[in-house]
Amino acid sequence: MRMLTGSSIIPRLGTVAAVWLWAAGAAWAGDGGGGNVETIQSLVLDPLCVFLGMTSCPQLPTVAQVVLETAALENVPPNFVRSQIIGVSQGLDLTSGACTVAGNFGFVPCDTLSVNAVNAPMPSSVGLSELASLTPIAFKSPTSGQLLPVPLGTSGENSFFYAVVDPARVHLFFDFVPWTTKQFVQGQLAASIAFPMVVLNADGSERPVAATLQLIPTCNGAAECLSANVTGNFAQSGTQTYSAAQLGIQISFSFGATPNSTVPHGTFDLQFPLVVTGPTNSANCGRAISSGTPDPADCGNDPAYFGVIPLGATLPNGTLNPNVGSPTFINQASGLPTAFSTDVLGFTSNALGLPVGTAPYAAPACPGRANTPCPSSPPATYFGICASFSNSSFSNRLGVATFLAIGTDSATYVSSPVPGPVVALPQCPPLPQG
Repeated sequence: MRMLTGSSIIPRLGTVAAVWLWAAGAAWAGDGGGGNVETIQSLVLDPLCVFLGMTSCPQLPTVAQVVLETAALENVPPNFVRSQIIGVSQGLDLTSGACTVAGNFGFVPCDTLSVNAVNAPMPSSVGLSELASLTPIAFKSPTSGQLLPVPLGTSGENSFFYAVVDPARVHLFFDFVPWTTKQFVQGQLAASIAFPMVVLNADGSERPVAATLQLIPTCNGAAECLSANVTGNFAQSGTQTYSAAQLGIQISFSFGATPNSTVPHGTFDLQFPLVVTGPTNSANCGRAISSGTPDPADCGNDPAYFGVIPLGATLPNGTLNPNVGSPTFINQASGLPTAFSTDVLGFTSNALGLPVGTAPYAAPACPGRANTPCPSSPPATYFGICASFSNSSFSNRLGVATFLAIGTDSATYVSSPVPGPVVALPQCPPLPQG
C-alpha cells in the first residue's frame, strides 16, 4: 500500500459525473432507506461498479451508504455525489430529499439531510496531536433523547468523531467532551463501540462480522486499567469473544484539551488493521469481469482499489483494450492514482488462523446479497459505527452513530443521516449495558 496526499478529495466533474449523471431523474427517498434506495443503487452504484471492473458490487440498505460508497469509489465528497445525482433535475420535489452544495439550484443544503467529514490519508502514524489537521463529524449527545449529527460549529455540539488512514491502519478517534473525569471505575463498562469487520477466507472471499468492543476497567484508576474485549461471530459458530489484541486492534485513551474543547476531557483512539485485496490472476479476473461473475480468488474483493481495466475500456487508437482485469493503479473514474499496489491483508489472528480487519466499503451491506438488490424492507438497518460511553457521571450515553467508507486513494468518508421525514432511518444495534 502506498500513501498519497494532496488534492485527491477535491470534486471533479468530467469523467466522474459522466458515469452516472444520466441517472439524475431517479426518485430520491432521503438518507435513511426505503423503497427507492434500490432504484438509486441500480442506477448509480451498480453501473459505477461495472465501470470500475468490480465483479461484486456492495448492495447497501440505505441511501446514505450508497452515496458514501459512490463518493469513496470516485474520490469525491459525499455532498458532491448528492448534488450531482439530483441537482440537474430541478423538477424534483424538495421534500423528497433533493439537496445542493452552497449556492446551486436553490435546493435545500445537503447537510440538512446528512452530515459528512472527509480526510485525506496521513503519510505517517497518527496521534492526538494530528487532530487539528483533520476534520471530524460532530454530534449533539444529550443526557436523554436522540443523538443528533450537526454541522461543525453548531451550538451544543459535544461529541466528535474522526476517521483517517495512516500507512499501517485505520484510526477512529472518539472525542467525547462530556467525559470530564480521568478516573475509571472498576468493573463498570466504560465504552461500547460497534463496528464492522471482515474475516478473509482461504478462498479469497470475505465474511462480514458485526463486532462490538467493550472497554471495562479492571481496577479503579487511569487508562492502564482498561481491558478491551471484542465479541462477534468471527468463527461462524455463534458469538465469540476475543481480546482486542487477538484481532490486531490497538486502543489508547487520552485526557486533556483537544481542538474541539479547551476543557480537559476523554478521547479514545481505536486502531484497526485494513483488509484490501486486488487481482491475483489478471487473465482469470478479466474473464470474470467479462462474464459478470464474482471471482474474489482471481479479482480480489476490491479490484477498483487497484484500478483494474474494466470491460469495454479502449486503447488510444479506439480499439478495445485486451487486458481487462489487469491493474493500472489508476482509478478509472477519477483518474487519480490508487493508494494500493499490493494486497493489504489485515492482521492474521492466531485465534482464527485467518486475516481479520476492516474492509473499505460502506458497511454493513445487505447480508447474503452479493450481486442482488437489498430487500425492500430489511428487518433492521444499522449504522456501521456506534459508540456509547459510561463513567461516574453518566451511563450508556450515545456519542457516535455513523457510516464509514475508505476511498481508493485511502481518504476516509464519514456520513450520518439527519433525523427527519425519511424512511427507515438507521439505528444503532443494541449495545451492551454497563
